[in-house]
Amino acid sequence: MQADMTAHRLRIVPERCSRGKESFPRTRNYALKTRCPPSHPGLIGEIDASSRVVQEALDDIESYPSFTPYTTECRLLKREADSVIAYQRFSPRICCDRDYTLRVYRASRPVADGLVYSSRWESANDLGPAKKLGVVRVGVCEGTWLLEPDSANKTRATYSIYTDTGGLVPCFLPIILARSRSRNFS
Repeated sequence: MQADMTAHRLRIVPERCSRGKESFPRTRNYALKTRCPPSHPGLIGEIDASSRVVQEALDDIESYPSFTPYTTECRLLKREADSVIAYQRFSPRICCDRDYTLRVYRASRPVADGLVYSSRWESANDLGPAKKLGVVRVGVCEGTWLLEPDSANKTRATYSIYTDTGGLVPCFLPIILARSRSRNFS
């Protein structure tokens, strides 16, 4: 596993998870876990890059379409002291395009092997562009990233998301999207 900062491609090498917490079948040695609410999947894995390098990739919002599946547009709308506002649109191909605006809060703190970074986001559609014809506005999108250094060049990444699909979609689509975004660094 390598961190390619020119393409911002990072892959998670998932940890083995405890059997009691899985709610979806294990795939390639990782599992989506659920918590309350039950549609809130989470993924824990290892990335062969420092937590700083991983956080830099997450901060490069406008590059998301180059490495995040189905993302067709991602714009940084505003940078504030404690957060950023970003607009995202994705096209899952088997249903209408979806979009949302998020407010992302970030924090960091030093530890022995580097810095722990955390990101928390929530829907902020009122701060983004107006609804577009033919695009379904997602009303709820909340999630977190926690990046903890395992060593100077390894990061333990924990990703979770809770979202509304924005309307009728095939029941398997949210699972596929969560898995593909996590696996491809999301």
